Amino acid sequence: MEQVLIAGGTGLIGSELSKMLVSKGYKVVVLSRKPKAPENGIEYFLSVFNQQQLARKCREK
Repeated sequence: MEQVLIAGGTGLIGSELSKMLVSKGYKVVVLSRKPKAPENGIEYFLSVFNQQQLARKCREK
């Protein structure tokens, strides 16, 4: 299963994109200022503004 990282995925466009990608078989990871509880193939994480921290989080997943 391929994994996709979306920054700002809790807004209108990001949430619809997340649902569409899950329906096509992708695992979706969302970085957001307002993370939600995990749902059907989508994991949410508090966004990281420091570029080094963001790179580390991406490598962990």
